[in-house]
Amino acid sequence: MHFRRAGRIDKAAHYAVQAGDRAAEALAFDRAAEHYAAALEAAPGVAREAAQGVAAEAAPGGALEAAPGGAAEAAPGVALEARALRVKLALALRNAGRGAEAARAYAAAAEGAAPHESLDLRRCAAEQLLVSGHIEEGKRALRGVLATVGMRLVERRWAVLLSLLFWRLLLRLRGFRFRERDARELPAEVLTRLDICWSAAVGLAMADVLQGAAFQARHLFLALRAGEPYRLARGFSTEIGHLGTDHAAGRRLAHRRYRTAASLAEKVGDPYLVGVNKCMLGVVECLSGRWAEGLALCREAEELLRARCAGVAWELGTTSRFMMVAHYHRGELDALARLAAPRIADADARGDLYAATFFRVGLTYIVPLAADRPDAARDEVLGAMARWPRRSFDHLDCLETMALGRIDLYVGAPLAARQRIRERWRKIAGSFLPRFQYYRVLIHHLRASAALEAAAREASGDARLARTLLGEAERDARRLSREGAPWVAPMAMSLRAAIAAQRGQAASALSLLVAAAAAFDECEMALFAACARRRRGQLLGGEEGRALIQAADAWMAGQGIRDPARIAAIFAPGFR
Repeated sequence: MHFRRAGRIDKAAHYAVQAGDRAAEALAFDRAAEHYAAALEAAPGVAREAAQGVAAEAAPGGALEAAPGGAAEAAPGVALEARALRVKLALALRNAGRGAEAARAYAAAAEGAAPHESLDLRRCAAEQLLVSGHIEEGKRALRGVLATVGMRLVERRWAVLLSLLFWRLLLRLRGFRFRERDARELPAEVLTRLDICWSAAVGLAMADVLQGAAFQARHLFLALRAGEPYRLARGFSTEIGHLGTDHAAGRRLAHRRYRTAASLAEKVGDPYLVGVNKCMLGVVECLSGRWAEGLALCREAEELLRARCAGVAWELGTTSRFMMVAHYHRGELDALARLAAPRIADADARGDLYAATFFRVGLTYIVPLAADRPDAARDEVLGAMARWPRRSFDHLDCLETMALGRIDLYVGAPLAARQRIRERWRKIAGSFLPRFQYYRVLIHHLRASAALEAAAREASGDARLARTLLGEAERDARRLSREGAPWVAPMAMSLRAAIAAQRGQAASALSLLVAAAAAFDECEMALFAACARRRRGQLLGGEEGRALIQAADAWMAGQGIRDPARIAAIFAPGFR
């Protein structure tokens, strides 16, 4: 600072690089980025020895890998110094979770670099744009990277689906056996294609589920054929997450793949691989309705990734998302609020558009809703989606549909929820999300809930419309009953209880509510269970009924729920 203010820019830059290196070693990546950026302002005068030793080894999570013959060795002079500093800056920004800024630094470093290093730097830039939610810009960058190695990013949905089916078929025909080989035994082009497929798979995983799944299958196929342990373990970890589409067969396969991935991770000795494997298994457990197991695994993964890894903003965002999912379904809204607030603030500060949008639209709107602030909940969802760049219907659009639908149920506007779902149903079906049992269940439950709440309101008015709505709800309830997952069965029972109650079959409704509450308890879905018991109290009436309602309301008050009757329209809908 003193040299800079004295006009000795060359000296200032020399020490700024040293300060940046010290900060990076101490894991103070934001500070390191500030120092490297200050040094870059005077890059022509930077001492060469300060710019040498660029951190070219990949940080866990996929940062830039060492490129023999790259810029730090092959390009002398000022261009070398500036490029080496830009790579240091990009790594610091990446490790700080500032993906969009890291992408710009990677892209700047790629200019004038040797072809192989330039390609890897552009790959890193594309990956950082995608995982931080800058999807269209990231896709443009990814197209250029893919074209360099003879691959392309197809856009038509039928072509993407064909690509996915093709690579999944190749995987099935080939099998999952492999022969381990050292990375030095493999051509550089093979490793490059693998890394590009990985960046595409993780970058597109949530924003474009179908496209991400196609690249994930391709990456795993190429990794199995190459046999390089690190990339194999990484490929198996993403496969674990994709196996969460089915609660039974998929979960069994996921545990089998996890054991293979864990064995490879132990052999490689990389904490990143251990952490990401736990994270993906936690995702599968949450998608299978095993909330406690999923929560525990995601917590373990988060602790390991935070303590021993850098450049893992996407992985930490994934653990956070599914910990929130677990808290939501367990009815732990207070814990959800405590978990979400600092993570949303952090995502906003880092410019992580995807994480900030997902947290708000995916689940955290339930916190102001529980506090009886539906307008604030709606504003949070709509405000987040207004910042999300829309081109085609994606994962977040589906989550927005469910969030606004639940808010409509809370405020007593079920026909608005029903109409929104009807308008978007074809797009939801084409988004590939219904392939995942978890999302399929939620959207069918919401559609049935909207129909039941509307039918309850129309019962004394338009009887014909009420019958139509009950028929719609009954079809969705039967669909849920066929899912076979323990956590879904009581949701179907609760819907069927409401249908029975509206048809005047009180004894059947009470019996179904008793069974639903007990099954919810077994699945640790306490808020659903409390709402089912509250509904039973409404049907019973008298002292016993009042006692059930009071007990349910007291439990909900402990979770910060101010209006239990309105919340029950979301978690046990359809009772007059």
